[in-house]
Amino acid sequence: MRPRARSDNPQVYLCYADADQGSADRLHEDLVGLGVRTFRPQRDTLPGDQIVHTIEKHIGESDYFLLLWSSACADEPWLRDQWHSTLREEWRGALHRNRGFLFVLRLDGSDIPALLSARRRFDAFADWDRAVGELAGTWRRDRALGHPVLPAPGSAGGAGLRTNTIYIRNRALDVSHVLAVPADATGAELRAQVRAELALMDEPLDFGGGLGGRLSVHFSYDLLVDERPVPDLPLDRIGVADGSVIDLKVTLGLVSLEGEQTDVVFRRDPDYGYPGLTPAVRRSVLRKAFGHLIPRGRR
Repeated sequence: MRPRARSDNPQVYLCYADADQGSADRLHEDLVGLGVRTFRPQRDTLPGDQIVHTIEKHIGESDYFLLLWSSACADEPWLRDQWHSTLREEWRGALHRNRGFLFVLRLDGSDIPALLSARRRFDAFADWDRAVGELAGTWRRDRALGHPVLPAPGSAGGAGLRTNTIYIRNRALDVSHVLAVPADATGAELRAQVRAELALMDEPLDFGGGLGGRLSVHFSYDLLVDERPVPDLPLDRIGVADGSVIDLKVTLGLVSLEGEQTDVVFRRDPDYGYPGLTPAVRRSVLRKAFGHLIPRGRR
């Protein structure tokens, strides 16, 4: 599956059970009105098309894959195979390595599979117009950031809570991760959630390849809003709301064999010189500490 070049209006592949054709048609009309193009396999496959080839082609050419989830999905194994395959291809980096690709629109209150718990989902059965508007708005925000937007590796999904979608941006890695943050969270709670869901490294890394002998690399993290640290206050009091972007700054503490520590802000730039770090050690730090946060195709 080869992703197509980006255009201003996103293309979305709609995956749904046959019993939900009416909802898929309604969604198609609403998304077209919002400037989003769709492909519905049950409607848009032409006579004479090779079905498997056509489906794979349109998934590969789409900007997003939207699963319309309902209780009817459990009875259609081909549909399960389709989104399973999409998850595998996305994980391998074969599909849109620069963004989270699979989204879920719930058509009823049935539980979604655990494999989809970290995926951004919207509840159309509660308020159709709001869910569709938020979905299209999310795609616009993601694309406006201009760099990869991915689910947090350890996301719990925020099930059962009133949450805000927050983008945790790392300029050094040129990537943002999406967290579902409780609406009443404080700055301290956000920091804890970021550390947990992004699996940020706490333990130091020890290397024998420093320019001056053995070297220990320690990590510290700061969350910034408008270049100022996030205080320990309710997030709504500091203007953090649904769709807000918060910067994650990573500082490396480079500790020499003699115990002297030099603190430097982490940069991915291969030409940036860290005191005492050889190029091989820099690559090792990037891979071991942050490899899981980088889109697979760019590691």
